[in-house]
Amino acid sequence: MSAEVPPSPAKDRPAARCPACDTERMGRFCHKCGQDNRHERLRTRDVLSKWTHVVTDANSTIWTTLRRLTVAPGAFVREYVEGKRSGRFPPFRYLLLTTAASIALTALIVPTLIPPMDMTAPNAGNQREATEFMMRWMSAIVILSLPVSALATRLLFWKSGRNFAENCALMAYLYAHTNVLTLLLAPIAHADYWSWQISLVVAQFLYVTWGLKGFFGGSLVGVTLRSIALTIVYFGCISVLAIGVVAAFTIAGQLG
Repeated sequence: MSAEVPPSPAKDRPAARCPACDTERMGRFCHKCGQDNRHERLRTRDVLSKWTHVVTDANSTIWTTLRRLTVAPGAFVREYVEGKRSGRFPPFRYLLLTTAASIALTALIVPTLIPPMDMTAPNAGNQREATEFMMRWMSAIVILSLPVSALATRLLFWKSGRNFAENCALMAYLYAHTNVLTLLLAPIAHADYWSWQISLVVAQFLYVTWGLKGFFGGSLVGVTLRSIALTIVYFGCISVLAIGVVAAFTIAGQLG
């Protein structure tokens, strides 16, 4: 008897059923899950093609998003929430991307930016560690305040009819682009720490006010007053988180 020869792996022969969801094939793309079933085996050129597509598509959408959020943030976000989402980098992915870039930058410059502290004071070491933590991870901490800020804009601009999810998308885009401002103003940090901080606060306030005006409309005075209220809510939320961080480091230092 001749030895049984195992079947050779399929090359370009399409599967009768979709390997992903086991649905009977009716064409190149599965009508249920959308998988491309042209080839069963993964090929090098398929990987290269996918990688090229991801890189070029991301580059195209992110540059469009950067440009539009710079010149007309309110109109850009309004178009996004109203359904024009093709060719735009998603808000929460954009927020994560710019947050990662901001954290990477601050990780390099934070040790040189911390103002001098009296290390003989009680818990001075813990306070320095907490300060360094807050400065390094501020961009990530801002993400935690996003739902609170979105709720605030929902209430402050109640008559606009925008729901909570739309306000979340708005604040995600605006907060993400303030990370870009942080990157652009970073050179000032080495010249003077407090000038950098003041420049950031002013630039972020003006940018967010501009974005709110373009998104919600209304008079400049009314939007500015609401933006001031939003800023108070924002810094209140950040202060609560900061107090929590300092308390955590203090308790950890005492336990240690």
